[in-house]
Amino acid sequence: MSISNSISQEVKTVAYNWQKKIQVSRKSKEQAFHEMMLKMLENPVNKIFLIELLDQSFRSSDPDRVANQLEHIFSKYKSTNFFSHFEQILIWLLEM
Repeated sequence: MSISNSISQEVKTVAYNWQKKIQVSRKSKEQAFHEMMLKMLENPVNKIFLIELLDQSFRSSDPDRVANQLEHIFSKYKSTNFFSHFEQILIWLLEM
């Protein structure tokens, strides 16, 4: 079975266009992540917050204890400024 040159060229063009779309999407997502990381690293309190958050998140196997510790950490570090609006809503819901 032979594939004609026109079909082969069409497939290459489609693949090239898909790859360009993927790169644009990836770049914007990577840029958003990069900006979040910069915000996180600019403020030393953010670093301490993250260390405590990770430490307490995995320290206990009791979900109630973990939830209580997370609430405590979020109330202790109100000045963190790297969460997205959606993440801030989730944190607010956790604190309710």
